[in-house]
Amino acid sequence: MDKVMNELMQWIQANGGIVQFAQSHNLRYQSVQGWFKKGYVPSERMNFVAEQTGIEARKLNPACFPN
Repeated sequence: MDKVMNELMQWIQANGGIVQFAQSHNLRYQSVQGWFKKGYVPSERMNFVAEQTGIEARKLNPACFPN
């Protein structure tokens, strides 16, 4: 897991864990787990996750910011 995804995991764990995060944001916990397997947050969720966590969107999904 890279540094950013590790930071995201730490934030989620400090705020109740994956199941709690998923339930409180109307997501499936399997979807959230998938972010860590893929190594990025999907583009349709990255701005939301950035707002919730304070982690820059460009770090959560660098492919959306090619330059």
